[in-house]
Amino acid sequence: ILQTAMKMLDVDEFVLSERALREGLIVDWMLRQGLLKDRFSFQSSIRQRTVIHQVKRFGVNHRRAERVASHALSLFDQTRGVLHHSVGEEGRDLLWAAAMLHSCGQHINLSAYHKHSWYLIRHGELLGYSEAEQLMIAAIARYHRRSLPKKRHEEWQALATRNQRRIVAEMALLLRLAASIDRRPDPVVASLKVALSEDEVICKLLAEDAEQNLSLEQWSLKSCASVVRENCGVDLKVVLED
Repeated sequence: ILQTAMKMLDVDEFVLSERALREGLIVDWMLRQGLLKDRFSFQSSIRQRTVIHQVKRFGVNHRRAERVASHALSLFDQTRGVLHHSVGEEGRDLLWAAAMLHSCGQHINLSAYHKHSWYLIRHGELLGYSEAEQLMIAAIARYHRRSLPKKRHEEWQALATRNQRRIVAEMALLLRLAASIDRRPDPVVASLKVALSEDEVICKLLAEDAEQNLSLEQWSLKSCASVVRENCGVDLKVVLED
């Protein structure tokens, strides 16, 4: 029956859901009883809860992860069309998940933890995300530090389409920038403001405390300039609040 249906629909493969009728009946009942406003917000809630569950499972520092995620999303919103070209919220959602989980590999080993993060995310259970989206989240976390993607990398080969690889490359760059300014256990960077031009990205760091010295964070972010130039063809300039 399945083979005949696939032939009639002209499809080469299908995905078998790990959830079944029982889960569907529960969600349908909750929708009809008004316990859920709509199925789309429920889907979003599942995604958030499963990511937070994995954060706790692997002992990720929740506050630091949220700081990095906040900076990453701020960069996403302020650099559209220059550092990335994502349409809609797909890239933003994947970036948030990857930012929350990017350091989970430290649960295994501090050395090359970005590779361990890829493994844990890739083989973990992220409810609400498709297989392709889970691979993309894992790859974004993988490439937020050290080397850029290479064709021979297993993590890069696992991405099925050119569009998936483009999204991963762009979101990984934003995560790299966001993670670079989280250099200390305590928060020191309150926010960042970005000014864009055709050939330059100017990033201003705003301190939590007016007396706080952000020279370390400025140096760390500036060290990403070569990657920004290679990926986007623009110069990165980092300035501090006057």
